[in-house]
Amino acid sequence: MDDEQFASFVEERQLIIDQLQSMNQSFNDQQKLVIKDILQYDEAIVRRMQQLKDEAKSGIDKIERARVHNNAYEQPYAQESYFFDRKK
Repeated sequence: MDDEQFASFVEERQLIIDQLQSMNQSFNDQQKLVIKDILQYDEAIVRRMQQLKDEAKSGIDKIERARVHNNAYEQPYAQESYFFDRKK
């Protein structure tokens, strides 16, 4: 699942949860039981989403540290300087 698919999934999931919560009074006992069973997976989904978020943050932090490290060792130079090599 790529980033766009994941974002789409999260948005669709939230819409469905909002719809279910607004319709709560119109469900019979069997439907409420099914919804309760489905919502048991919600904790696992949220936990996985948090893991993915943490992995992304870790990757971004690693890239940022590498950028700072590289900038510390790069020598600034004038972009209009030239090197001429002559034959003797």
